[in-house]
Amino acid sequence: MSGPAHSLVTHGELMNLACRHLDAASLGLERDPLTSRLDAQNAMTAYREVVHALNGHARRVFGPEARVRTIREAARPYPEEALAVRLLDSLSRAVNVRRPVPDAVRETAVADHWLDAAKALRAATDLLSTHRAADGTWRTPDSAALDSRGVRKAGIREVAALIATAADAEPDLYRQVRVAGLRHHEVTRRLPDMGAVRDAALRLGRPAAADPGDVALLARTQVARPAIRVGDPVTDLADLLATLRLAAWQLAASERASITSLGKIAAIAIRWHATLELVGTSEPAPPPRFADALASGGSPGPGGQWRVARLQLRRLRTLGPASPAMDALTTTTWQRLVSLAPRGVHGSDLGAGDRQRLEAILLRGTEVFGEVADWNATTVQRLSNTGQLYVPARALTGDEVTDHPDLAAAKLAGRYVAARPEHLRPLLVAYAAASADVAPLRGQHSLVAATIARARPPAAGL
Repeated sequence: MSGPAHSLVTHGELMNLACRHLDAASLGLERDPLTSRLDAQNAMTAYREVVHALNGHARRVFGPEARVRTIREAARPYPEEALAVRLLDSLSRAVNVRRPVPDAVRETAVADHWLDAAKALRAATDLLSTHRAADGTWRTPDSAALDSRGVRKAGIREVAALIATAADAEPDLYRQVRVAGLRHHEVTRRLPDMGAVRDAALRLGRPAAADPGDVALLARTQVARPAIRVGDPVTDLADLLATLRLAAWQLAASERASITSLGKIAAIAIRWHATLELVGTSEPAPPPRFADALASGGSPGPGGQWRVARLQLRRLRTLGPASPAMDALTTTTWQRLVSLAPRGVHGSDLGAGDRQRLEAILLRGTEVFGEVADWNATTVQRLSNTGQLYVPARALTGDEVTDHPDLAAAKLAGRYVAARPEHLRPLLVAYAAASADVAPLRGQHSLVAATIARARPPAAGL
């Protein structure tokens, strides 16, 4: 099976691309001096463009202007945040906030690299922007984390390193454009003065490194609500997993939800964990029956907890049906999972590279379903609190109706009764256990992302 024709670009990949182009431009200034006025003018325009893009990305990573003003006016701000604001202020003064002509004539390799770096930086800025709505509200499960101080610290340090690289090239660029025939006033009018920027960027690089977990979270961030790609089943499964994660997060905040949707999510989680447990073995997985999905009895581990949750969900009812979109998503995800690994990963027909990618996606899935368990528990609790959750009275045990004549009468009449806290307790306990059982896996996104990246073709050009 061939690899995917294209991949979904992450913030880390875009920043690495920008870094490579900035390094190549600096090297190009040493190897290929500017030889004409046109080359010099194009190089200055391209340089100004990349500095402007760096300014935009630094501001997007650090947050809204109100945060910058608060830190600027604070009597005793965090030292690193004060340095970051100093960097932002000096960078804004250097570019005067005005964007230059973006379409410089590409006559030199140096201009090419700076313009390509600016393109990657603007794409990274736009990628992060998709995680917030126009009114500032969060749009994805990762939006809150992207606003945390730790991730801001990781992001501003990353962009500061790129700013320092760009600033280091400014003296060489100044000398070369003067040698190419441009007068001093022509250069100073168009070329940013990067002295203060370089000093601020270097000082920001001195404090202790950011937390690796925050660095990994920022690096793996993709555009919010991406489309599901087609053409490669393994990539398709990764996209379906991301979409299911987003849907479960949205379900926890929606006014209405269906127990049917939660049951199907539980079925997928059971199958997912069962498939991962068979990695490296030849034992066949249980038959892929979506209707009951291994829901007979529990066992240790997150897969067993999801089985308990599935059994408990079967006792509950909601007034409304599942949405067609959620039905389609859960069904498609289930079908893709069992088609890729009907007898475990090593029992599939995938090539070695695709098996490696599939194993990495399955590992990522265990962490996702830990998050989903938390969100599903929130959904159940909200449905109960708003009176939307019911139990068929006939499903109640004798102990549950003892001392409750109304429940006993409802059981005899075959009616539904409002779910009580004691009816939900086993389900919520199972959700909590399913989340806790995968807690040790949290924070391994960088390892998983690296595994997937090594086994796939490079991303298509920007």
